[in-house]
Amino acid sequence: MRRNKAFTLVELLVVIGIIAVLVAMLLPALRRARDIAQRTLCGSQMRQLTAAWMIYASDNKGTLVSCDSASWGWVTDPAGGKTIEQTIKTGLLYPYLKSMKVYRCPTDQIATRLCTYSLNNYLGTRDRGSWSHVYEITKLSTIRKTTESIVFIEENDSRGYNMGGFVEWYPLTVNPGQWVDPVAAWHLGGANFSFADGHVEYWRWYDPRTAKINDFYQSTPNNKDLERLRIGMVTWPNQMR
Repeated sequence: MRRNKAFTLVELLVVIGIIAVLVAMLLPALRRARDIAQRTLCGSQMRQLTAAWMIYASDNKGTLVSCDSASWGWVTDPAGGKTIEQTIKTGLLYPYLKSMKVYRCPTDQIATRLCTYSLNNYLGTRDRGSWSHVYEITKLSTIRKTTESIVFIEENDSRGYNMGGFVEWYPLTVNPGQWVDPVAAWHLGGANFSFADGHVEYWRWYDPRTAKINDFYQSTPNNKDLERLRIGMVTWPNQMR
């Protein structure tokens, strides 16, 4: 007499239930692994941009490329009918990389934002108001603390494209708690930063309000993330000795 080897309905439901539980357990780990991989790729791109930034200075007698979106900027202005791609390709750093992919974080979800990264507003600027020019740096040799001085920043620009420079108030007593430009928080609640010695760091945002900043001039009083960012953007001027 042959025995029926087919699964019963109850057995099939049990197996499906076990598979569903395993998938539910694995998905968060897979998402985290994907996010870490994207964060690592983003950091690699920022490292390449920073290397290009340093080589440009070396090729120009130590003069830094400007953060201004102008003809002398690392990227240019989209005004005058330029496409976003053209603003990158006409920038002064593009000849050192010639790769559009390097300019965009893989985690950035805005399709039109081909340039995710912004250059520290206090570096190489030629076209800023009196509130920032006191602290600006135009020569690589002037940066006193290269391991602490931020160069490139991930910006969550609400316009769908970046203008080139990342702006924040300084000193800390000016508009305390108010952001100027919105920083990104795409990497597990944090962002990558590159520094003037060429290394890249991942900063996890500790204030829950930071990750919600999605537009210009938003206020989050007593935000330590903002204070840390402002200090990292301006660590070199004589006024801070």
